[in-house]
Amino acid sequence: TVDDDTGRLNVTILDDNVKKNASELLLDQLAIIDVEFSKRGDAFGKSVYPPDIPDRVLSLSKRRVYALLLSDLHMGSKTFLTDAFYRLILWLSGKTEHEDMVHRVKYVVIAGDVVDGVGVYPGQEWDLEESDIYRQFIRLSQLLEQIPKHVKIFIIPGNHDPTRQALPQPAIPRKYAEPLYRLENVTLLGNPASLRLHGVNTLVYHGRSIDDVVGTTPGLTVFRPALAMKILLKARHLAPIYGGRTPIAPEPEDHLVIEDVPDIFHSGHMHVLDSERYKGTLMVNSGAWQAQTGYQANMGIEPTPGITPIVDLSTLDVMVRDFTKPFT
Repeated sequence: TVDDDTGRLNVTILDDNVKKNASELLLDQLAIIDVEFSKRGDAFGKSVYPPDIPDRVLSLSKRRVYALLLSDLHMGSKTFLTDAFYRLILWLSGKTEHEDMVHRVKYVVIAGDVVDGVGVYPGQEWDLEESDIYRQFIRLSQLLEQIPKHVKIFIIPGNHDPTRQALPQPAIPRKYAEPLYRLENVTLLGNPASLRLHGVNTLVYHGRSIDDVVGTTPGLTVFRPALAMKILLKARHLAPIYGGRTPIAPEPEDHLVIEDVPDIFHSGHMHVLDSERYKGTLMVNSGAWQAQTGYQANMGIEPTPGITPIVDLSTLDVMVRDFTKPFT
């Protein structure tokens, strides 16, 4: 069923190739359908076109510098990977190995859920090591302040962080995250956020709507979140499905439209590391720093925590470091 300003129309699709394209359309998204009418007035879809992103020349860094992509730290959770995160800090400080790689890291981008929060779901208090939201941010800042100051850190909120839950989300308020605001190399932004990292256009989005995309698109699973991110790129919208699990604020202007095509699309939320390329755009879902929770076990979700994607901004090649294992 499709509608526009002139009314509503039921369209039947018979061609298998068109069916496949139509199956990737999301509820409530914009689409163009080429329709042919029978003599009885029935509408048959001959082709389906999402807004999609164009083929284009990527904006790449002229220097070989790296961006380290993180998400879903969940500081305060009993399953936060403290040892693995300390290895990450030691590595970034050049105190372990791969010194030639480390000195090229200029950015750390964290795509939401930096703390586990308080009262996010029923019974969460049993999963928390730190039940004070202010202390969660103090402990997080104590870790992040150990990252070398020449590395710029960007943080957006997720659904566990103490800010408005409806998209788009404003930055985490200073009253909760004051220790982070005091760090000279940390910048807190809203969700979603657009960055230019050494000239590379980067879209950072926590990824709450991936739940809705996976739940309504045939063939998608929680184990390949980058494929769901591709569907969002093709829809040119970060949360086109209305009335699902993703709360959307009634803003006068839709700030979730993907107007500028990113070179990097970075997301989180799913706790599973995954990456793909689509028409040049690098899509990265950066996993988590929280081991499997009881809730995830009940849902059949197997996270890939502590494994970090590092992007070469001059080529968009992805390197992966596993910080769950001791240094050799």
